[in-house]
Amino acid sequence: YIIVVGAQGAGKMPSDIIGSVTTKVIENTEVPIIAIPESWEYKDFTHLNMLYATDFQDSDNSAFNKLLDITKPFDISFNCIHIESNENAPWKEMQMFKLESSLHKLYPGTEIKCHLIKHPNLLEGIQNFIDESNIDIISFTSPKRSIFYKLVFPNNLKKMIYQSKIPLLIFHSERTES
Repeated sequence: YIIVVGAQGAGKMPSDIIGSVTTKVIENTEVPIIAIPESWEYKDFTHLNMLYATDFQDSDNSAFNKLLDITKPFDISFNCIHIESNENAPWKEMQMFKLESSLHKLYPGTEIKCHLIKHPNLLEGIQNFIDESNIDIISFTSPKRSIFYKLVFPNNLKKMIYQSKIPLLIFHSERTES
């Protein structure tokens, strides 16, 4: 199953209550979601250029498996990216190398390019990559977060939904029992 929702309602600011409906649906379901911005225009896809944004979580493997299942009927190029704000993060370069090696081993014959992008702002870094690489669809895993985390850190998911001009394919982290 997959749920398709509109990505921007009548609200025109990321803090508007109407825009929160899409975010609530995304946060409260286990099913992958495609959020389509109201300004997006369908084009006949002969080849899709997809971005998968990673934060090197264990759930990336599960999400990537689901992503490949969903996109099987299409001719797709995958760009796996991580935005790193820390200029000196050699462990992230190693993680990206390991991820790229793993993906090429698990999915031979699938066009996958991995990119570690250094940028101080997560959303700007993603948007720059989208613009430069002509990305058609953004995909990522939305982690389950505690109430404390939601209070302390900004809601990048809501900002991404508000700012995106292309469809978002969102997977969910596997729930871990405590």
